[in-house]
Amino acid sequence: MSTFFSSAIAAAPRGSIEKPEQYLFRGVVRRIWDLLSRKPQIEYVGSVPDLDALKRPGSGSWGNEIERNLLIEEIIALMDEETRQIHFRRARGDRWSRIAADLGISEDAAEERFRYGIEKVKARILRLGRAQDPESAPR
Repeated sequence: MSTFFSSAIAAAPRGSIEKPEQYLFRGVVRRIWDLLSRKPQIEYVGSVPDLDALKRPGSGSWGNEIERNLLIEEIIALMDEETRQIHFRRARGDRWSRIAADLGISEDAAEERFRYGIEKVKARILRLGRAQDPESAPR
């Protein structure tokens, strides 16, 4: 994008830009075409069945992938704040040593806090499942 802005600045001495929104749009389109000509990363898929037929190695359909991501988001929402922060840092690739140093505890203690947080989420999910199961209700 910086090359686009530098070209806009270079155009200013030649005169004012009469239609800035059109100039901006053409610049963005030109930049996208430039990127696509170098690295064609977008693949056209004609229909939903065609999209569904695309599978990554080791994964199910795109619908299953969306369901999995929604489930993960629900689980994350059940985590307490500390467990959620540790989870995001681990997902980002932070090492246990760095997380522990930021928390002011040992690596083992950081891992144990995370494990304990996950156990609390697991217990909460089981409680929620029992509460919604009509057969487990007391008679």
